[in-house]
Amino acid sequence: RRLIANVPGNFSPGTLSWVVIRGMGDRPLILNEKGIATPDATSIVALLDRENRSGPNPQTLQRMFGLTSAETQLALRLAQGDAPLEIARKRRLSRTTIRSQLASLFAKTETRRQAELVALLGRICVLP
Repeated sequence: RRLIANVPGNFSPGTLSWVVIRGMGDRPLILNEKGIATPDATSIVALLDRENRSGPNPQTLQRMFGLTSAETQLALRLAQGDAPLEIARKRRLSRTTIRSQLASLFAKTETRRQAELVALLGRICVLP
C-alpha cells in the first residue's frame, strides 16, 4: 500500500511504461507496467530496485562462458562498478594480472570493451 501511495499522480496504467517511485526509504524503485490485450485488461508489473547490486550468478557465468574462478570474480567486481585497478589493489594482484584476466574475459564473452562486458553482465544478472 505504501508503494502504491508513492506512485506519481500522472501514472495511468497502459499509458506510461516506466515510472520512478520515490519515498520508499533511500532506494527509489522503477516500475514498469505493460497492459496485455485480454478481456479482463490484465497488466504485468515489474519492479526494479536501482540499488540492488546482486550481480550475475557466479556459477551461471562460469558455465555460460567457461570462466575460471579468478575471471568470474573479476567479472562480478566489474558488474558491481569497481575499476580494474581498484580490483587489483583490493585483491593484491598486479595490474598485469588483472589486464590478462580482463583480456581473457573479453575473449570468452566475445566482447571488446569493458563497457560492453558490463552491459552483458547486467543483462544476464536476471538468470538463475
